[in-house]
Amino acid sequence: MKLFTISILLPLALIGGGMRAFADDRTPNLIITGTVTTDACAVGTDSQNLNVPMGDMLSGLFTQVGDASPKKEFVITLTDCDEGVAGATITFTGTSDSDNPDLLQITKDTGSATGVGVEVIDETTGDPIPLGKATAVKSLNIASDNNLKYQLRYKSTLGTVTAGSADAVMYFDLAYQ
Repeated sequence: MKLFTISILLPLALIGGGMRAFADDRTPNLIITGTVTTDACAVGTDSQNLNVPMGDMLSGLFTQVGDASPKKEFVITLTDCDEGVAGATITFTGTSDSDNPDLLQITKDTGSATGVGVEVIDETTGDPIPLGKATAVKSLNIASDNNLKYQLRYKSTLGTVTAGSADAVMYFDLAYQ
């Protein structure tokens, strides 16, 4: 991830309805501050476009709100981490489910399943990760690849689940410590 920040301050003074035509030599007209950094870690090529096959789930598995399918693992690999990078947080984003905003919404197409969303779980702690919320800091090792393990599962958001395709698209953002 590249970080590039610029702050600009442009003082503008209106005096008596008119603008000053000339800048005062003692007052700056433009102040620029910024930082350019290198990537903290590279995302492994296998982690850049992940496909997690969830398999077929019977709608009868979901009889009440909160029922969940078996979990499927996925791994985000970070490589070539720069010195000084101690850890990272990950925020998973996408369209949130209208009935449970902590879950990822199933893509709405003709024939899509209803009443379920996708839950992200931290494999290490077993804790759910709400959509749009940063994870706890994961320690990173600069001497080797870092495999950050997570799980996905379908979770019912309504008492009645209808059968259909249950595809979804999710993104992740990294913030380095």
